[in-house]
Amino acid sequence: MLDTPHPSRFSQSAAIGLAALVIVAAGTIVYLNSLHAAFVLDDLRAIKHNPSIRQMLPLSKFFHPPAAMSFSGRPLVYFTFAVNMALDQHLFRGRLPPGPVRVVGFHLFNLVVHLLAGLTLFGVVRRTFAYHVAGQADSALWMALLSALLWTVHPLLTESVTYTVERTESMCGLFYLLTLYCVIRGAESSSWRRSWTWYGASFLACLAGMASKEVMVSAPVIVAAYDRIFLSASWREVWRRRGGLYLGVAATWLLLVGLMVSAGSRGQSAGFGGDMTAWQYAQTQFGVIVHYLWLCFWPRSLLFDYGDRLASGPAEVWPYAAVIAALVAATIVALWRWPRLGFAGLAFFALLSPTSSFVPLITQTAAEHRMYLALAAVIVEVVALVHLLWRQTAPHAAAVKWFAATVASVILVLLGWQTVARNRDYATPYRLWKDTVRKNPDSARAHRGLCQALLAEGLPRPAIQEATAALELREEPLAHLNRGTAYLAIGQPEKALADFNDAVRLDASDAMGWYNRGLAEAQLNDLEAALDDFRQALALRPEFSAAWLNRGVSYAVRDELALAEHDFDHVIQLEPHAADAYLYRADVRFRQKHFEPAWDDLQMAEKLGVTVDPEFRRRVQESFPACKEPSSNEQ
Repeated sequence: MLDTPHPSRFSQSAAIGLAALVIVAAGTIVYLNSLHAAFVLDDLRAIKHNPSIRQMLPLSKFFHPPAAMSFSGRPLVYFTFAVNMALDQHLFRGRLPPGPVRVVGFHLFNLVVHLLAGLTLFGVVRRTFAYHVAGQADSALWMALLSALLWTVHPLLTESVTYTVERTESMCGLFYLLTLYCVIRGAESSSWRRSWTWYGASFLACLAGMASKEVMVSAPVIVAAYDRIFLSASWREVWRRRGGLYLGVAATWLLLVGLMVSAGSRGQSAGFGGDMTAWQYAQTQFGVIVHYLWLCFWPRSLLFDYGDRLASGPAEVWPYAAVIAALVAATIVALWRWPRLGFAGLAFFALLSPTSSFVPLITQTAAEHRMYLALAAVIVEVVALVHLLWRQTAPHAAAVKWFAATVASVILVLLGWQTVARNRDYATPYRLWKDTVRKNPDSARAHRGLCQALLAEGLPRPAIQEATAALELREEPLAHLNRGTAYLAIGQPEKALADFNDAVRLDASDAMGWYNRGLAEAQLNDLEAALDDFRQALALRPEFSAAWLNRGVSYAVRDELALAEHDFDHVIQLEPHAADAYLYRADVRFRQKHFEPAWDDLQMAEKLGVTVDPEFRRRVQESFPACKEPSSNEQ
């Protein structure tokens, strides 16, 4: 931001390296407390309860994910979850005890992606001002460093980094920036071979972005616009020099179209034909975009779930529409008269166009993760404008420069502190949903989320209150499921069954409704009905390990031991560390007088941390003479 001469103590490359280290250090410090944040909301279905990511092969499966996943139509993101799971299962084998999926590796991956995106933004901004904006070479390094730092530590990005499944946004942002960076490097290269090596890398980055999230759709257009504004004197020159490149990156749209068609409406969370019309959604986005811009400059009261609230009418829409119309007009004028200043506005609106235009995103009309890369456009524009005013009006006294540097440092510290504080909200589902309900009490999904968190904390009675609050706002099957689960926890299966009946009535395609109704029927000793519901749940979701387990338990209670053992086999096949399945299988094998495999299962259950009834252990051990405790010498 200041007219600072080239570093005298360090070479330019050393200064760049030091700046990169500062970006990495700052990002690591503010997100260090996010590494143990709990899985929440879509994380649970996409990661914790998703057996499909426990195997890497066949690779074709990444193009055909289970239904209604957040990574549907985003095969590269799906692949990274499988890689994370493989590392969790194999890298720490023998070092950590088997157990639930460990969150650290997933969060670490998200952090690395974010840091790489921050470094790439630094490279794009530095090269733009150093080589392609006249008179800015002396300040390019510091402008790029400030822009990248402000963006990397900004609390508005916490949802994209700390909420695990939103790596879709950060990965797309990284590949978007890499697509642009590689074009810049190719344009600067002196040899044809080196230029087209960079252009090939740009094509691959664009392809990867299309396989990560639909926001990438604008990348070919924005990169071509950057080329025309910063690298070329005319569109004719753009075509002459890099026409083949743009044909290639435009061809990546074909992949995106194919993935979108295969994904459908992503579990009815996006698209047309629902209760929300395109016009209602578009009107609401005027206020949403203004709110996004406010959060760029005052990132307080960040919200995890905005719900599906729509604008109430013209009186609410027009003030925000006037603001957006003024910003669009300013962007058009700037592109005409000062195109290098107008480019950031063009990029901002292009980045938001897939989510803040007219295609309804039904589950949330606003979401902070959608501002991931758009925030960079805002920050770079503000830094550039402040620097421009500085050059024209500010004196060059050293004291004034130190004052400006101090102000920038204070802003960075305040933003970083807010990011650390926001990450604390993600520490547990209870804290996150409690904060969300406090800020958005009219969101049915927020009350449902808090209900689930309370159940996980072992507090079923307040969970019933939250589920009831959600149902008062809107009758949804998930709220009935949550309240029914809470009734089961306090020993009221009759009330639970009523809620599960409502859940099945509202959505007969959800395996969870049938499964939970089966649990209630089993508690009421109606095992025949329970078995029917477990069968229906498994028909809808064959990989549903809990349904296999509880159907096996029901068979065991009815003394249908071979069928029970078959179901427990399925559970262990799906989840090799399912300790309860080994214990239940040990029981049915013992009852069938299969003593040796029963003993093996019992030992495995103990190894996985199950506390076995001493009497049952003694009976199994005495029934099979070979199963004796190892002697002290053998140990």
